[in-house]
Amino acid sequence: MAQPSRIILLAFEGHNNEAIEKEVGLQHDAVGAWRRRWRDDWQRLIEIECAEKPHVLEQEITKLFADRQRAGRKPNITPEQQAAILQKAYEDPKDSNRPIAKWTHRELSWQLKLEGVLKSISGRWVGKLLRRASIRSHKNKYWLTSKDENDPHFDQRVAAICGAYRNAITLYQTQGIHTICFDEQTGIQALERIAPDV
Repeated sequence: MAQPSRIILLAFEGHNNEAIEKEVGLQHDAVGAWRRRWRDDWQRLIEIECAEKPHVLEQEITKLFADRQRAGRKPNITPEQQAAILQKAYEDPKDSNRPIAKWTHRELSWQLKLEGVLKSISGRWVGKLLRRASIRSHKNKYWLTSKDENDPHFDQRVAAICGAYRNAITLYQTQGIHTICFDEQTGIQALERIAPDV
């Protein structure tokens, strides 16, 4: 914050950009950029100074002098590579010898690098590409939310499963029958492995 503040103070003293750049050690374009930013916000700062408490003006000047967030360098991905990423997201991980049920963004990035589709891509970028294409490879549809209206036996299967849960305790107490459930617990599903070899 000290550097842009010094630029603005020197400008108020009447120094031109060439003199200011020598004084603060910045290039001509950077000095001009800070001065333009101050100029463009000047009227708003005056209004804040007249209408608000001093700490509000201080906060706004601090925001003005803060570095703006940069997007960073975008990865260079060809349309063919994008298509390969989307295609891989639709595939079953078991087809790639991955011991997971569903792709995560990190798992996909590992597999794409392993197959030589890309030399380098982060899981975050894989996630961005999939979101743009509205692909959510880690999501799964369970029987509770199935919309399979064409299956005439669906209601019977739901009734059988619910009946097994409902009758489990009674069957154990009256006949000593044990009911074992080994379906996925959706509330604690492991979406990602901790170690690559597990």
